[in-house]
Amino acid sequence: GAVVSEASNLPGPIAPGEVVVVYGAGIGPATPAQGRFDESGRLGAQLAGSSVLFNGTPAPVLFASFSQVGVVVPYGLLGGSVAVVARFQSSTTPPVTVALAPAAPAVFTLDASGKGQALAFYQDGSLNGANRPARPGEYVTFYATGEGRTSPDGVDGKMATVPLPAPVLLVSVTIGGQTAYVQYAGAAPGLVEGTMQVNVQIPPGVQPGAAPVLLRVGDAVSPAGVTVAVTDR
Repeated sequence: GAVVSEASNLPGPIAPGEVVVVYGAGIGPATPAQGRFDESGRLGAQLAGSSVLFNGTPAPVLFASFSQVGVVVPYGLLGGSVAVVARFQSSTTPPVTVALAPAAPAVFTLDASGKGQALAFYQDGSLNGANRPARPGEYVTFYATGEGRTSPDGVDGKMATVPLPAPVLLVSVTIGGQTAYVQYAGAAPGLVEGTMQVNVQIPPGVQPGAAPVLLRVGDAVSPAGVTVAVTDR
């Protein structure tokens, strides 16, 4: 459980480009620090003295604190597993071995718990939720990570700009057990590459209420327990 998906908060296989959180003690500053894009639109591989290496390759750092560091898994990793090491100033943790998979999708949720209401928006920027459920035929946008390699190739720590990278593996979505039309699945403009934006249409036949959302990338499926609010009126 030392390395988990930032979206699901669950351990398991990680994928190239996935946004993950590394947990430990003394792996970052006492005062939390937030990463920023530099003038070239890239995140650095060190933040407030913290860094994380995957098979020796430094990862872009999103945030760092005493007990956790958020990073983006380097795109160039190969093989079935990777050794993860956290560094803070002159201290280095023992390596943790984590399985590497082609994809490990997970959907971001509104409360960042990995369960419940997805962080989903309408085209006007308003939030999907019990107070504003979606009707069949409406489009919602949610965010995910763990899609794996992209075309064009993902660049570690780069802010997503045109041409927007898209997963090389097939992406599909079900909502309430019904197949949803995926209008777009690819990098989220203005966010770090490895954060995937998914625009989907609510399919007909979904029962009103909190409808389960499952994101499939290749053969991998996102963890259960994430929902969007749907109405039939």
